[in-house]
Amino acid sequence: MQRFFLAIGILLLGCHDTPTPPSWYYESQSDANNLYGVGNAKNLQTAKDNAITDMLSHMQVSISSNSHLMQQYRDGVESSTMSQSIEKDITKTTLSNVSYTTKRVGDEYFVRAQITKKDFITQLQKTQKQALQTLQSLNLTCQDITLSQYNTLAQELNKALGAKSYLDALGETHAISLSPYMQILESNSPKPTIALVFETSLDSSWLKNYLQKELIKFYRLTTQSSQKITISFTMPTPTSIKLHATITDCNGNPTFVTQISESLPTNTSLDTLGNRVGVLLYKKLLENIQ
Repeated sequence: MQRFFLAIGILLLGCHDTPTPPSWYYESQSDANNLYGVGNAKNLQTAKDNAITDMLSHMQVSISSNSHLMQQYRDGVESSTMSQSIEKDITKTTLSNVSYTTKRVGDEYFVRAQITKKDFITQLQKTQKQALQTLQSLNLTCQDITLSQYNTLAQELNKALGAKSYLDALGETHAISLSPYMQILESNSPKPTIALVFETSLDSSWLKNYLQKELIKFYRLTTQSSQKITISFTMPTPTSIKLHATITDCNGNPTFVTQISESLPTNTSLDTLGNRVGVLLYKKLLENIQ
């Protein structure tokens, strides 16, 4: 009896057909006025996203089009947004006037996406314009930029260059000046620079290494940087500390200010206290850029 049911199960599995796509799924995906793409998945939204990706892939544009810029900060801790494909960025943030033809076959969705080239170009130009306006609003007067400026600069350049790649592929070349922003990003890559300065009458040698250990996760440390993080602290007891940290730009304007107070048991070593203060500074810096 058990073998009988097993045989029936195998027979049923063998009769399970692969979903047959609708006829339009294989039709020509090209004409003078529209862009097309097809995709399929068990989830409708995923199938739509796949269709958009297919549509964009026909234009043969990818992040490698801007390989010179990407090379400059590929190893930076804040470079994750730049490693995403242009296709993904365009799909999520740009396209809104897309029409879809859909059909469900069994548990599979088949989708064809369509957008007019005119609408696509208009949306790309809007994305490019908005990115440029954001870049201009950064008011980058200092060569050594802040973490927040670095992140925004990288993200908006990615948008502007991505849009430009597609516009160029469509023959819609517009002269926009991104070179100054690319140069600033390159000079601050893979991370912005900062100088660590102590203002205290107390011995800071035990603390310096722990602060440097956390700062290099965000910055390149150099005494030549016009951006400075100034540290002052007092120690009410041998195992407690009250620390004040201020980051200033090239004009001496504060861009980040924080205080750290920590008190540990009396048998705690300075190394443990220093490590704790370094971790707390890391968390505060991370909060500031998120």
